[in-house]
Amino acid sequence: MGRRNYVITAEEMRRWECAQRKSGISAEVMVESIGAQLWRHLAEVLADVADPHAVVLAGSGNNGADALVLARYAAVAGWRVTIVSFGTKESDLRLLERERLQLVAAESDARIRFITAAEKMTACLPADAN
Repeated sequence: MGRRNYVITAEEMRRWECAQRKSGISAEVMVESIGAQLWRHLAEVLADVADPHAVVLAGSGNNGADALVLARYAAVAGWRVTIVSFGTKESDLRLLERERLQLVAAESDARIRFITAAEKMTACLPADAN
């Protein structure tokens, strides 16, 4: 039997996160766990890619923090990482994960590039678009 794909609704995710918090699991632990699980899946699926480059789209909230955890794992594994940031007000967990990524970049040969969504859009425009 084939693998079944399922998209979780925002309400289902809110209920799950609430249940996790009630059981004593912090938001920080959830973010780290989700990002790590995403990384394990991505690393498995793309194991045969030579010189991998992850382009990570990260919003300003806790889901953006999940994305930054994934980016950190990819950078530590030697992947080139470009993070495209969306939004203006970052959640506390998003700020924490961005700081962790900056430490990884400073303490290693990790190839990490941060850009904003506006910068990315400008970079994609033809030279004569202005």
